[in-house]
Amino acid sequence: MRCLLHELETARALGVDDFAQARLDVQTKTGSAKLPGGVLHVLAIGINKFGDKAGGLHLDYAADDAHDVATALLKSQRGSLGKASLHADVTLARFGVDAWLVGRVTGQEYAKRDTYPSHSDQRYPRESWFARRDAPAYGVVIHAHGKIAWRRADIGDDPIVVVLTEHVSDAHLAGLREDGVSYIFASVGELDLGLVFEILNREGIKRLEVNGSGVTNGTFLRAGLIDEISLAIFPAVDGTKGASCVFDAGEGEPGTRAPLRSMTLASSEVLECGAVWLRYRIQTG
Repeated sequence: MRCLLHELETARALGVDDFAQARLDVQTKTGSAKLPGGVLHVLAIGINKFGDKAGGLHLDYAADDAHDVATALLKSQRGSLGKASLHADVTLARFGVDAWLVGRVTGQEYAKRDTYPSHSDQRYPRESWFARRDAPAYGVVIHAHGKIAWRRADIGDDPIVVVLTEHVSDAHLAGLREDGVSYIFASVGELDLGLVFEILNREGIKRLEVNGSGVTNGTFLRAGLIDEISLAIFPAVDGTKGASCVFDAGEGEPGTRAPLRSMTLASSEVLECGAVWLRYRIQTG
């Protein structure tokens, strides 16, 4: 969605009701279970001096008003996850996804606690622990070293499952259990992504959406574990150096090419506001 406010066109600016209707239109078109919750990026300019043409006109409060408008719009456009949630909702509704997965950086955005206690007298076995096993979908967070302190058990009603290595401390495991956050172990040292899939599959998760940063997505792609790409292209241009990519590699990672054999366009659909939704079948090996 875009909101353009040109000079002297205040009466034509989109209001709250217009945005509400636009969100309903997108939900109806995509079949999403929830309204889109993407953050509306707002540039609010408060003019307090109008130059020679306006003589002595001076509005001391304009900058504060602009800030208040931007803050109100930002709060009104946040989804249930505190960030864009439409894509995840559409995926769950249409593709039968049992869980979605993000990396440490994305997962940290949802944490509500700074840290867990540094010591625990309790000792815990290094085996999977689930606070609940009956959820329609789960939010899986890759976090090998166990640093995120949650103070929540779910994200958007999806119970959190953290992927750890066995080096994580007992104190951190105690904190996870206290918060009702499930966890699994995927090796002693470096994470074994294939083992992650195997464990989740044993827990009844048959279809997983990888929806992390470019680094997380790239790691799974190079491991040959992605069989479909769902890509929504929105009409916006960044053009800045170092902009985020859908697939990327972290610093120090080898330049290993993804083992892609073919990409086949499975479907395409034009959404609201000129967005295009593309689905590709992937063959690796």
